[in-house]
Amino acid sequence: MVEDPIVEEIHEIRRKMWVQCGEDIEKFIEMISSWESADTTRISSVEELQAFVNSREQITQENE
Repeated sequence: MVEDPIVEEIHEIRRKMWVQCGEDIEKFIEMISSWESADTTRISSVEELQAFVNSREQITQENE
């Protein structure tokens, strides 16, 4: 099987989230649901995605 570093990063983040929730599925689902409901960003095109990424990069650079 081919290893993909992006997929591995996603799995590692999920593992950390799982531990953060005390390995409780209800807390895990609640955490994800709260993030989804708080995020009103909806991206429907490549251009919107690029604008979103650029704005996040700018915020990150400003905070450094």
